[in-house]
Amino acid sequence: MATHLRLHVQKDGEGNWNLTAISPCIAKQGFVANISIGGYTKIFEDYLKQEFDEEYHNIKR
Repeated sequence: MATHLRLHVQKDGEGNWNLTAISPCIAKQGFVANISIGGYTKIFEDYLKQEFDEEYHNIKR
């Protein structure tokens, strides 16, 4: 199973880029996380807990 992270950024009122969301995208088959072929997204913190168990908070930081 392949995973990649999508980072969403937006400009604030001063023109600076800010990270607003992180979405893990998981591929069920191959290396493409396409929803039409079974891929899915997950809430970032839930993904970290699943993959890193007790260490998820350190990974998130």
